[in-house]
Amino acid sequence: MPFRAPKVISALKRFFSEKNAVAGVSDAFLIVTVINSVMMVTGLDTPKEGRFAYVHLLLRLGILTGIWFVFYFSYTIASTKEFFRDLQAGIGRYIRHNVYDAIAITYTSLVVLLCVAGSTGLFPLHGGRVLYQGLLLLFPAVCMGILVTKVLGKKDEPKT
Repeated sequence: MPFRAPKVISALKRFFSEKNAVAGVSDAFLIVTVINSVMMVTGLDTPKEGRFAYVHLLLRLGILTGIWFVFYFSYTIASTKEFFRDLQAGIGRYIRHNVYDAIAITYTSLVVLLCVAGSTGLFPLHGGRVLYQGLLLLFPAVCMGILVTKVLGKKDEPKT
């Protein structure tokens, strides 16, 4: 089977095309956060310390959400409603049909939970380089969890 660039490009476009606004914002947040975390860990940027590190991540998500909302207002409203309808059909089904979006949404959700815990002082989280190393380790962990869910999850029954 020879390598065909158009087929690969087509597959990549399908893989990275978001299905809704939640996935679009999550995709952007995932990419920016992973790149920024690499910069923090390698010393290209100074790691944020204390509660500010968590507030900084939440601000980044807020800015990305605001930009998305301003430029794609009607699409955002319609696709978010559709996203929640898709979730009502089952999270496992959503994961099986939208792997990359599920990874981005899960990663973003976990980071938001971590940031809420870190910024409110519920847990003694200090930020710094350890936070950004944790964010980098969280990404492959989420990927593995989603892929395991996809592989081991029940298959869709054909409609008769």
